[in-house]
Amino acid sequence: MKYGYMPSFGKDIISEIRFAKKFFDFIEITYNLDESYTVTRLKKIKRALGEFPTVGHLHWDLDFSTASEAEIKKALKQLSLFDKLGVKKITIHPSPNCKLGKEAVIRNNIAAFNKLKRFCTKKKQIINIENTLNPPFNKPLTMRRLFTSLKSFRFTFDTGHAAIRSALDIRKFLRIVGKKPSHVHLSNTVGNNDHLPFTDKKKLCSILSEIKNVCGNPTVTFEIFYSLHGRKKIALQDSKRRKLLLWHLRIARKYSF
Repeated sequence: MKYGYMPSFGKDIISEIRFAKKFFDFIEITYNLDESYTVTRLKKIKRALGEFPTVGHLHWDLDFSTASEAEIKKALKQLSLFDKLGVKKITIHPSPNCKLGKEAVIRNNIAAFNKLKRFCTKKKQIINIENTLNPPFNKPLTMRRLFTSLKSFRFTFDTGHAAIRSALDIRKFLRIVGKKPSHVHLSNTVGNNDHLPFTDKKKLCSILSEIKNVCGNPTVTFEIFYSLHGRKKIALQDSKRRKLLLWHLRIARKYSF
């Protein structure tokens, strides 16, 4: 499998790209709402990336739960930016809404994604839909419904979201979804906390083995940003985070997952 690095928002993206290119197989860049994507800035980012494989990630604050034209326009702006960078594989979060009924939320997300599909087809971009932490898209049956309606869309499987919100193991969760993931977000979970590093090599190897056995050969991004101190989740400082990510990468490659 190929392993990717997800930059921190607090670090300069150029520096993060250089680090990723030195050690990882690809980089996964999330659209940063605080970044000023001027023409000059985009040229610098594109030059830094060169031919390095890159996955895009739309910002999770986008709200597709009402199929709002304003939110769809924001998503198209983000997709357009990735198009300018030459990014063709992009992960997107479906949006919950506790004020609306489940059926309306599902229908609205599908309608919004179909509108994005027209742009992506033209630009030859592939959208991967990610299972979320919050209902209804934390349930494998709901994800199955999405992919039944959006057949050309692919699947980003977030192991942390699934572990926290489902009593099912990976194999059962994915069997119900009925769509083999082409991309995986991998992190450890403790209780209701995700985006944590693995501290047990056996646990990391076990989940990597399961991913390979069930999913085949997906790309895998280590989505690790926090550590747990008692019951408190604290953001990892850059130097420590990089060391932890490189440890995960060495384990994954050593055992040829």
